[in-house]
Amino acid sequence: MTVGVTSPVAEMDPVRAALDDPKVRDQLVAHARACLSGRLFYLPAPQRGPEADEIVQKAALRVWEHRAEYDPSRPVVPWLIKFVTYVTREHVKNYARRATGPPSAPLELEELAEDLGRPAGDAVADKTFVDGLLSRLSAADREIVRLKYDEALSFAEIGPRVGLLENAARQRHYRILAELRKLAGGTGEVQS
Repeated sequence: MTVGVTSPVAEMDPVRAALDDPKVRDQLVAHARACLSGRLFYLPAPQRGPEADEIVQKAALRVWEHRAEYDPSRPVVPWLIKFVTYVTREHVKNYARRATGPPSAPLELEELAEDLGRPAGDAVADKTFVDGLLSRLSAADREIVRLKYDEALSFAEIGPRVGLLENAARQRHYRILAELRKLAGGTGEVQS
């Protein structure tokens, strides 16, 4: 989708042009609403509109902070949607926390449990699940998982801390997740 081709602003800053385009904003709001009515989290229809608008606003702020990372050779709308998805995920967790009180396990364990295919749920069960899996990993692999989920570091930051290049750290992380999924057996329960 080409946004504002004839506009001088679009030629200089496609991210700003996309954020200013009402059609793109409608797409982002629709994506946020779809996330809010998903399989793992369902918000009633009357609440979805205002929540989706708030999510898109927060995502736009985050996009603006990271606009230097945008690669102009790629389409801008899918890049923006990734931000909306991430902010929606945070919003859903905050919404659940407000509704149920503070979690008994850190948010990071919830993210790791979700990345391993476990549906959002009981934080204590997530901690038990994740701890059981992590105990089966080597110390080096546990350190990569800790840096990624506890410290929320990028792979560019993790690599030097564990003596790897950025891409090697990313590949190692994906292999670790694959191993953890295999250990979990796809059931969300630790296999013996």
